[in-house]
Amino acid sequence: MEAAQKRDAHAHHGDGMRHLDAGRLTLAAGAFARAIELAPRWAEPMTALGNVSRALGRPRDAVQLHRAALNLAPDSAPIWSNLALAHKADGDDAEAIACLRRAAALAPDSAEIRFNLGNAWAAQGRPDDAASAFETALALDPAHNRARIHLGTALKDCGQVEDAITCLRAAVAREPGNADAEWNLALALLLAGHFAEGWSAYEARKRLPRFAIRKPAGPEWLGEPMAGETLLIHAEQGLGDTIQFVRFARFAAQACARIVVGVPRAMIRLIDCVHGLDDVVDLARDDLAYARQIAMLSLPRLAEGWGGATEAPYIYADQARIRAWGERLGPREGLRIGLCWQGNPAYAADSRRSMPLSLFAPLAAIPGVRIHGLHKGPGQAQIQEFVPRGTITDLGAELDRKGHAFLDTAAVMSHLDLVISTDTAIAHLAGALGHPTWLLLPHVADWRWGIGSDTTPWYPTMRIFRQETPGDWTGTIARLCAALATYTPEDRP
Repeated sequence: MEAAQKRDAHAHHGDGMRHLDAGRLTLAAGAFARAIELAPRWAEPMTALGNVSRALGRPRDAVQLHRAALNLAPDSAPIWSNLALAHKADGDDAEAIACLRRAAALAPDSAEIRFNLGNAWAAQGRPDDAASAFETALALDPAHNRARIHLGTALKDCGQVEDAITCLRAAVAREPGNADAEWNLALALLLAGHFAEGWSAYEARKRLPRFAIRKPAGPEWLGEPMAGETLLIHAEQGLGDTIQFVRFARFAAQACARIVVGVPRAMIRLIDCVHGLDDVVDLARDDLAYARQIAMLSLPRLAEGWGGATEAPYIYADQARIRAWGERLGPREGLRIGLCWQGNPAYAADSRRSMPLSLFAPLAAIPGVRIHGLHKGPGQAQIQEFVPRGTITDLGAELDRKGHAFLDTAAVMSHLDLVISTDTAIAHLAGALGHPTWLLLPHVADWRWGIGSDTTPWYPTMRIFRQETPGDWTGTIARLCAALATYTPEDRP
């Protein structure tokens, strides 16, 4: 009977593997579960069911199954590695790293385990440790091109940008057409200021599934004259990207008779004030008539050398709202500062760019400073615990309540002496309006802010304060406060 049960268990396990290979996850889970019932001391179907559970979005079930499998096979490097992936899926990066280090000790020749360890270090914001793990993976398996791509990204995040470019060029050469390699090469090239090549490689984003770029019907515009015809420019990525790159619609207007820009519905009224646009419409509309179309961030590739790329303002606040907010804010007292400390937490790198509001306490202590909170959404409640209490006027709940993004925010900025923000859409808005803006950036920032400089060609009225040490916002804010102590509205560019 025991031998028959074992044969049946192996049969169910085999069925599970076939279902798994075919992508039939629910059927695979059932087959593995039946195999475990028949052979409860067999670790292989346990860890297989753990992997299926993770794929089905049940990481905690996966953790329990892998731990049960380790009770039966404590020295199995693959199970330790699978447990690490389950912990990572459950949001526990620290435990994932501990499991992968154990797996690496048990299987020192496994390039894949070192690759997974590098990814876990990267998720923890430790690019130096990630780079070391990826280098080890490549030493073990020089053909592991994913490790080469991720090594290039880690080197970029360490600030070794030219080394990153060299590494990513090698990844592209080894695997031509790999969109992930080309995309990461683009980010490194753009960060280093190699714009012509960078914008060309940036087109690889269109081949990456994680980019939800709308693909309207019709041929793509390649920069040719379009006299008498309509061009549709469609926004992509985040709200800040739309604010930053809508300026290039004015470049396209030089070649096209009519420019229509599609943006998220909430942004229509803000973008409608950009000069040179004939119509601004809901991005989701599918009843538009046009001759050519182009994604908004594909325009810079065609606009090399165009002077308008560095001009501001190009977005303008509504005059009626400016007057209304002037009455709401009342007589000007002291130095009025608008503050935004946090971006969208759903953004993958938000933990690097955002910071707790509490770190701005030294700013509130400067005599004469009056802080107005411009932040809405997650993180806004931090104002209630901010010390010293009562030093921030929370405007977030009053801003843009009718679904029109940034209309009130833009009007409020007209009454401020300075906007201070982390890398968020608020910073782009202030820059596009031509208002004095101080931007706080991590040690190695997003590609658009370049390397090292305290200014940016994108926004002439913006000053940048970068972390001198990775993760050190305290020192960055101290330098900002020292500059603010001598700042007056007359210092505005």
